[in-house]
Amino acid sequence: MTDFVSPPPLPGPTPLAVARRRLECLACERMTAHVPGPATLGKDGEVLVRWWACAECREAHTPG
Repeated sequence: MTDFVSPPPLPGPTPLAVARRRLECLACERMTAHVPGPATLGKDGEVLVRWWACAECREAHTPG
């Protein structure tokens, strides 16, 4: 008799990768969906500011 072992599940996307927030876009001047953008890191590598990019106009980054 052969025992079948399932492979470990593949890692899913991180919560930040699928995150969306409704923030005020400074370029659109309205509340729009934003997706994670670049981050400002400290000397120790810790995230100091997470910037969010407007999903509609992509012109502005909003700290969040």
